[in-house]
Amino acid sequence: SSYVLPLDTWVFLSAVSSTVNNWLIYANGVLRSTVVVTGAAPLPVDGKFIIGGRGGANNNANGNLAARIDNVMLWNVARTPSELASDMVPGAITGFEAGLKIFLPFNE
Repeated sequence: SSYVLPLDTWVFLSAVSSTVNNWLIYANGVLRSTVVVTGAAPLPVDGKFIIGGRGGANNNANGNLAARIDNVMLWNVARTPSELASDMVPGAITGFEAGLKIFLPFNE
C-alpha cells in the first residue's frame, strides 16, 4: 500500500538504501514503503543533489515539494528504525555523529 503524507502535520521522512537500488522509506520512524530504483543511479553522479525537488533534464527542478523542510541529514551508514526514531527528538543530532556527512538544521 502507498503512504499519503498528512496535510498540515510535521512528518519525519527518511530514506535508507538497503542495497544499491532498493530504498526503504520511513515516516516518523515507521517503514511505509520499499522503492526499487532501476535504470538510473539513486543519487546523481554529477554532484548535484536537489533538496525538495526532482531533477529533470539537466537537473532542473520539475516538481518542487510544496512543504517546509526543517532538518536534512545525509549519512553514509544505514540507520536502523530505532536510530531514526531517536533522530526525531529535537536536539538529538549534534552534527558530529559517526557516519553523518551532511547536517542542515534550518533553525531560522
